[in-house]
Amino acid sequence: MRVLFSDNLHLNNKNFASLLNYLNQVGATITRPSFSNDSICRFGDYSQWPSIVTMSDELSALSADELIYIKFKGINLFDISRAELMSKCSTKEHWINSSNYGNSKKELLDLLLLNDKDDLILNMASAKYWIQYWFNLLSSKTFEFIFIFSGSLTYSAALVEVMKGFQGRVFLFESFFTGRHYYCEEKYSYLPNNTDAKFKTQLVSRTAPGAVINQLRLERGIKEALNTKNKNVSQPVPIRKNLFNNGKRSILIGGQVLNDFSLLNTTETGIHSISTYKSIINSILSETDINIIFKAHPWENKKNNLLHPKTKQKIHEYFGESPRIKIVEDYAISDLFSEVDYVVVINSQLGIEAALQGFKPLQVGNAFYGEYGFTYDIDKVESIVDIINYNISGRLSIDEYILFREYLMHMLVDYLIPEEVATGTAKLQQIFNITPIKKMTPSAKTIENVPPVESKLPSSECGNRSLLGSKKFKKFKTNPKRFFSDSRFFVLQAIGKVL
Repeated sequence: MRVLFSDNLHLNNKNFASLLNYLNQVGATITRPSFSNDSICRFGDYSQWPSIVTMSDELSALSADELIYIKFKGINLFDISRAELMSKCSTKEHWINSSNYGNSKKELLDLLLLNDKDDLILNMASAKYWIQYWFNLLSSKTFEFIFIFSGSLTYSAALVEVMKGFQGRVFLFESFFTGRHYYCEEKYSYLPNNTDAKFKTQLVSRTAPGAVINQLRLERGIKEALNTKNKNVSQPVPIRKNLFNNGKRSILIGGQVLNDFSLLNTTETGIHSISTYKSIINSILSETDINIIFKAHPWENKKNNLLHPKTKQKIHEYFGESPRIKIVEDYAISDLFSEVDYVVVINSQLGIEAALQGFKPLQVGNAFYGEYGFTYDIDKVESIVDIINYNISGRLSIDEYILFREYLMHMLVDYLIPEEVATGTAKLQQIFNITPIKKMTPSAKTIENVPPVESKLPSSECGNRSLLGSKKFKKFKTNPKRFFSDSRFFVLQAIGKVL
């Protein structure tokens, strides 16, 4: 089993323990790219990467009409760099204060060219860089399986596209909201809010032959969902205190991280979350009499290319003086659920958590768990107001709760892969159908791939790896001739001979 990992950072034992265990059991040969974590943690900032800056020169003179269609090795550069580019640009004030990211891909590119030309050109150049990187690697080696994390950042999106022209099965991985399961999907696309489990036929595709919907399996699905451990955000201690005491109904709006890929990858331009929240809140304030609780996402304070509660700040600027709205962040979700009558989300897995507490979430943005019978699938803000004003219940009926239980059973028991080694390894065995070798001690071999193009970068916030202080650097300082002579690179060996 010859496997290429897309990077060294994400596919680790912390989040994918059962995957690594399975690969050990089958004696897989794993190739890991040798580029540093800094290379893939730029989040749209390529201004300090010399190779990409050089590549950007030939793009800078092109018009919008040329940029939107330009391809490299048959791959559209704007398409595969757009999500990462917008993860940087969407945090800028001129985008935050706009109403959307354009009504079409062409309109988005025109606006980027007008307001963020340097970032646009550099990110498209980065797409070219990564296409060339993966093309060189795959032209020199063959793999049976390509394992990719998420597929949203440009380096991984490029690998997905390049693999359309090479042999090998492509699988994408990403953690689920429980913190105890992960996706493993064979596909040529990104994963955030794009899981194949949104199709009912795919959701049940991993159900074991002969398995039936019974009480034991249903209860297991609920138990798995309730037993969550969010690795990014820990819940504060409940205080059991209401934010409103005016006797009126309340609605909870669950805030999403504004540059989350589940938003940026939805539609060809992405969902502008702050503008959507403003529209929802304005309508509720003007057309109903209920209270509003806005729960900002605390991960905005920690996400590397944000590090600031932008959404909370903007919602407070617009509505902070209204007595009918409370804006919270570090607040126990259990306290909020106990106080409200409705829950609204945009592509947030908070909708599943709300359903666990008996709510029928109003989901905006085509969440992957929509259309399964336990959500209100909202396509316009007016529908939210109508549900409130017509006193339509924000709670699941018995029949809807049954559908929700069945969904959790299929999703958590049948479809997703447990991180837990024993059960997760067994599930992976069903998917890959490669029998473990008899010797059960770890046997996977790791090969570090030599990068065909420059990948060393200045240190970034995503990694602290540096040549300074390393053994190789000390060797270079004390004995440069030996440093070059011992190198695995032919060019450096030649320098050693000269010295």
